[in-house]
Amino acid sequence: MRQARSIARPSTASNIASNHRPPRTATHPRRLATHTTRASSSPPSTSSAPSAFLVDSDPCKQFTVEPLTADTVNQASVVITRAFAASPQYIPIDECKTYCNDMLSKGDAEGIIFVGAVAPGPGCQEPELSPPSPSAPSRRVVATASLSFCDTSRENFKSLSPPDDAPYLCNIAVDPSFRRKGLARQMLSHVEDYCREHGWNNIYLHVRLGDEAARALYDTSGYQELAADSWLIKLQNRTPNALLCKQL
Repeated sequence: MRQARSIARPSTASNIASNHRPPRTATHPRRLATHTTRASSSPPSTSSAPSAFLVDSDPCKQFTVEPLTADTVNQASVVITRAFAASPQYIPIDECKTYCNDMLSKGDAEGIIFVGAVAPGPGCQEPELSPPSPSAPSRRVVATASLSFCDTSRENFKSLSPPDDAPYLCNIAVDPSFRRKGLARQMLSHVEDYCREHGWNNIYLHVRLGDEAARALYDTSGYQELAADSWLIKLQNRTPNALLCKQL
């Protein structure tokens, strides 16, 4: 799902890898004429309470969303690589790890990555057939969402640049084996709640033209198209996108 562009670029609802790949380096995109305002001048924090959701209504598959940590970088990188594997936004796993670690080092004022993980919930009655293995953690990361708050944590856009100092959803990635279960919508909802809690009025993202699954997610979530690339940019070996915005 090219939902939001940026890992170095990203966004997609079909991979729900959504918009772009993660940015390889800190860049400075152009500023749009439209501006977003923030009710609070204090920097974002990670105080949002984790959300819980049962995948397939299975109590043994409780899905929760929390900020990325050093312990979940490897799993998150695997998810991003797998999610974008069949798309133009493919990202090698080493590049994903570099991106995740770079986002961790920047701090919450510049950007944040959320990870969605599945683990047995309190109501899980599944019998344990063997002792747990240290090498096989019960909590598995199956989705990620990258959120940028300024131009140093997103790619340098060649067109349709969002405001430099507005929340920008770089991408949502869902592991292929967990798609079509509502996890992309859960990640999107968590990102939006986080922005609201920290005083933001708008959130921006890019979606790849022709990515119907991603576009359906955003359209039904209240996003409005501000502008779109011409298909002629494919002659420049670039992927045409639409810039979307939602008022929170």
